Amino acid sequence: MRILSITPFLRGAPIHPESGGKSAASLKITNALIQGGHEVFVLPWSKEYIWKETKFLTSNDASSATALPTLFFPRLTNLGKNLFRSFFTKKAIKKPKHHIWDYIRNSLYDKNIFLRKAMKRVKPDIVHIHYTHSDAIDYYSKLNSSVPVILTHHSNGIFDKLNLYDYTVFVCKHQHDLALDKYPEIKDKSCYIHNSVNETYFKPSQVKKTNRILFLSRFRPEKGLQNLLDAFAEDKRLDDYELLIIGEGKLEEQYKAFARKNNLDNVQFLGRLSKQQNAELMEQSSLFVVPSHGEGFALTYIEALCMGLPVIGYPPNVREHNEIFDMEAGYEFDANKKSPQHLAELIHKAMNSNLTDVEHRQKLKKVARDYFSFERFKDNYLKMYQKVLEMSV
Repeated sequence: MRILSITPFLRGAPIHPESGGKSAASLKITNALIQGGHEVFVLPWSKEYIWKETKFLTSNDASSATALPTLFFPRLTNLGKNLFRSFFTKKAIKKPKHHIWDYIRNSLYDKNIFLRKAMKRVKPDIVHIHYTHSDAIDYYSKLNSSVPVILTHHSNGIFDKLNLYDYTVFVCKHQHDLALDKYPEIKDKSCYIHNSVNETYFKPSQVKKTNRILFLSRFRPEKGLQNLLDAFAEDKRLDDYELLIIGEGKLEEQYKAFARKNNLDNVQFLGRLSKQQNAELMEQSSLFVVPSHGEGFALTYIEALCMGLPVIGYPPNVREHNEIFDMEAGYEFDANKKSPQHLAELIHKAMNSNLTDVEHRQKLKKVARDYFSFERFKDNYLKMYQKVLEMSV
């Protein structure tokens, strides 16, 4: 089977292993397909400028996939004529050099062209799109192709064009249920498959009882770090705990200034770390708190659980973990409705309950690692692909 995978490359996991959840999850899927004996061709969609076809390794067993080019020279006669016509705007006349460069660059990067060339080069059995809220499906629809197209719905919120796909995979049951409420017609052409995580979080580790609490995420408002800092600033009981913050982003200085202003001496900002360093700090902590305002199915939650760390976070995610494991994996915190003081209460409760006891967490780690294994993930994806092929016959 040949798969054209529309997914990040240069800004994604193959080149930058510490990239976001969508990139990491799509690379896992690529690994699963290659290990299943299939060919994968990656076509980036989010302004990644690639001049030539590139082979890249995807896993430790030296399997590889192919990244396809997204830059092509247009015919020079057409480029000249169209560039001349494009100057009849105030913006172009005001900054002519800037306009010429932008126009040429955009002419080289034409989604209609590089998608059409990719389809011709690969002749895929399946097209798989990983950019949830994007125009990729619009461009694909213009091709009038009979090749089935799949979406893995990585992101929070339900995409408004699900009916254009032949099949949609959601990353959690909650997300799938929300989609069926809005698009009941996709019931027989959709499913949910929980993600796996990097093998680093499956290596031998010891569960320890400490006073450490861990936050790990990019510094974006929706990840709820400000809620967590507010909780530490408002409730003096949390002075007994050490908060380690892993991550980076544009709001970093704002968060650090808040911590200094409120004398949060027990809060440490560690920056962006490697997966190995993340795992080591998880092993040395007792609780994982990322009070997000919204998630698809957070990979960081899964990573923490596989290291035996209970989670306080986005209610639908935590609720689903509790149901999957048939045991308490964490506490729900609704950052959209509840106050930082409520979050502080939950943290204090968790740190002084059976949830963070070593025995409970050892069991939690085992159950999480069994459920989120790569083998289970791979089998589910390969079965889904086979189902889509059978549906398209």
